[in-house]
Amino acid sequence: MTGLRLQGVCKRYGSTPVLGGLDLSLAPGELVCLVGPSGCGKSTLLRLIAGLDRDYSGHIEAGTRLGMVFQAPRLMPWLNALDNVRLVLPAGEEGRRRARTALESVGLGEQLAAYPGQLSGGQQRRVALARAYAVEPQLLLLDEPFVSLDAPSAQRLRELLLLWWRASRATVLFVTHDLDEALGLADRIVFLGGRPARTVLELSLTAPRPRPPELRAQLQRDLLARHPHLLSGQANSGG
Repeated sequence: MTGLRLQGVCKRYGSTPVLGGLDLSLAPGELVCLVGPSGCGKSTLLRLIAGLDRDYSGHIEAGTRLGMVFQAPRLMPWLNALDNVRLVLPAGEEGRRRARTALESVGLGEQLAAYPGQLSGGQQRRVALARAYAVEPQLLLLDEPFVSLDAPSAQRLRELLLLWWRASRATVLFVTHDLDEALGLADRIVFLGGRPARTVLELSLTAPRPRPPELRAQLQRDLLARHPHLLSGQANSGG
């Protein structure tokens, strides 16, 4: 298994600093949620880790086999579900088998031949998850993958994510603006804030999953009572 290590990562857009000497480490097999206000650099950080943007300073050590799920499913409309997953796999029967297995794992075994326009929003996101799972990543990056879904669909996809993670023991970095979602999923939550962004707080979670709504609500109340401005990127204590 492979973890993730960032040391002194800085990123600017022109004269505007976005990330300012960010340090972050994930242990192999750890599921970490990254939470922060809109525009603080969460998605930018994932792009740097994924190698989609190499214009930064500092050091990123992320292993070699990586999967990523974006905010939008990013499916090819002219390809069916099976072929959208096969895009990231070797050609031939082995790639086809792995694509089918990945789609079955997210409950789409009966929609292999369906095109994106024939699938619901939740089903499209399942295809995107299956495509990331199919490469058997050591590190999985997720950028608000369940945003805009209705609550039951989002919850089902979270459950599927946890099933896959327990089976694969991959390292997962999950970006979300939803604190309740993070409290339900994570081993640890890293809160970003400031401009340029920095880590303002880390919270380790030891309660076993699934964590019931009443526990998540109590954790959120306690956390925001101590740090009332946390979700706006400030970790100063209340009182």
